[in-house]
Amino acid sequence: MVIRIARASVRAVAYAAAQVAPLLGASQVISTVRGDITGPALGTLRRGGVLIGIGYTAGTKAAIDVTDLIWKTARVEGFLFTAFTQQELADT
Repeated sequence: MVIRIARASVRAVAYAAAQVAPLLGASQVISTVRGDITGPALGTLRRGGVLIGIGYTAGTKAAIDVTDLIWKTARVEGFLFTAFTQQELADT
């Protein structure tokens, strides 16, 4: 299941989390938003899931519940698009 949170509110992400929870949660969440969305997005993950941050349009600070990381053995990773040259992107 994919949850697109790019334009979602905190309430919408929390609703999506409630819908996903009975299904064991999401294996990956890709967030271009950050800010207030990060905590609820992290809460949607299943055990061993990963939250991938590729942007921060809602702010560079994020509040999370660390038990979502510990109990779910989840990870938060960052991705930088400029880590690739134009030629590397063209070759893919």
